[in-house]
Amino acid sequence: MIVLVKKRRFFTIIAAILLVVAIIYGYTPLMKNILYPTHYKNIVEIFATEYNVDKMLVFSVIKTESGFNTRAQSVKDAKGLMQITDETSKWAFEQIGIDKDADIFDPEINIQVGTWYLSKLIKDNSGDLVTALASYNAGSGNVQKWKDASGKDTIAFTDIEFKETENYVKKTLKYYDVYKKLYKTGE
Repeated sequence: MIVLVKKRRFFTIIAAILLVVAIIYGYTPLMKNILYPTHYKNIVEIFATEYNVDKMLVFSVIKTESGFNTRAQSVKDAKGLMQITDETSKWAFEQIGIDKDADIFDPEINIQVGTWYLSKLIKDNSGDLVTALASYNAGSGNVQKWKDASGKDTIAFTDIEFKETENYVKKTLKYYDVYKKLYKTGE
C-alpha cells in the first residue's frame, strides 16, 4: 500500500512539473498564435513602414476593430479589418491615389487606408495615441470639441464624452502593450 501511495505521489509531482513546463513554454505561442495574432503581417509591415506607424499598433487596431475579420461590417457601415467608413475611404482613396472603385474589404486596400489614416491622426495630434485613437473611433470633429472644452491640444480619458470611445481607446492601448511585449524580439 505504501508503495502504491508513493507511486501515485511521484506521478502527481511529475504531472505537475510537466504542466508547469507546458504553461511556461506553451503560453507565449498560445498568446501569439491565438489571442494576439499577426495575420496579414507582410501587408501590415509594408504600410506601417511606409506611413511610419508601429506595426504593433496597427495589429492592435485591427484586433480591436474587427478581430481580424476581413468581412467585418459595423452597424455604422464601417468595413473590413480596420473598419473604414465609406466617407473615410472615399477621401483616403483621393489622398493616397487609390482607384475609386477599389474594394475596401480587400485586406491590402483596407490596411493601407487604415494605416495611412492612423498615421495622419497621430501626426495631427502631436503623437498622442489617446487623442489619435479617440479620433479614429469617434471622429476628429468630436475630438476637436473635447479638445476645445479641455483647453488642451490633446485629450485625456476624462475628456472623452463617449463611453464606447473611452473603452475602445483603453482596449486598443492594452492590446498594444501586449503586442509589444509578446513580439519584442521583432518577430
